Amino acid sequence: MSALHRLTRDMSSDMIQDMTWYEDAKNFLMFQLAPDANGIAANQDEVKAIAEYKFQTTKKGMQSLLDSVQWCKRFIPKFATLSSPLYGLLPKDAQYITTEEQHSAFKDIKKALTSSPFLHYLD
Repeated sequence: MSALHRLTRDMSSDMIQDMTWYEDAKNFLMFQLAPDANGIAANQDEVKAIAEYKFQTTKKGMQSLLDSVQWCKRFIPKFATLSSPLYGLLPKDAQYITTEEQHSAFKDIKKALTSSPFLHYLD
């Protein structure tokens, strides 16, 4: 039997109705958890930091950048498609030569993240 179940079993219904479990959205790791029907969103402080990233000019810098945006891929539709031009720069044998396609992909990821929706709770 869970602790919450035991707690609610032992409390009167008046006490339970008067309780406030949580009121505001809380930041947890890289996520913002909303108590109402909104669900889970990207932490806006993290989003702001990523929005200020500059396009990386080295292979190691690009790997670091892609690692830092991995946590938010669930908020960006078609993240794999958007980021594939950037991942094309990373193989060991590949030369790090950037084109407009990579710059455009980088801008698209930042734009998608800054306009990303909530992930809603299941009913």
